[in-house]
Amino acid sequence: MRIFSSRTLALAAVILGMAVSQAFAGGPRPWLCSDMAVFSSKQPMVYEARTAGGTWVLSFMHFQMGGPNEGHTIVAQRELRSGDSVTGSLPAGRYFAVALHRKSASYWPCPQYVQEKDREKPGVITSLCFSERRGACPARVVVKPADPAAPHPAP
Repeated sequence: MRIFSSRTLALAAVILGMAVSQAFAGGPRPWLCSDMAVFSSKQPMVYEARTAGGTWVLSFMHFQMGGPNEGHTIVAQRELRSGDSVTGSLPAGRYFAVALHRKSASYWPCPQYVQEKDREKPGVITSLCFSERRGACPARVVVKPADPAAPHPAP
């Protein structure tokens, strides 16, 4: 039976730690973004997301104090590539939304600017632009009531 020295075990622990951190470094982690858009409705909702360039991951999250991922649970997530337009639905509730832009295979920075646009338009719960530059809107999300005839008061 071979006995390993403490130096060998320490080296193995460092290598294992590096491998684990590399395994988790590649995916987007939207809960780490400090500037998240928040919207809510007592009615079910639908959304349309579009991107004009690059690869983006759009995440809708719920918050529960003490939960995993700093309290945020991803309830819907979509990847958008340049020129994509996707739609989806969300149950009634309060959501945190963020779109992360892929810079490289493992680097997903938080957007520098999150702007709400066109909220005053009838039938729109929120219209969000996610960008790395002020005034630009390469990733846009429009959220509306699932039933356009239903009013959408906030919960």
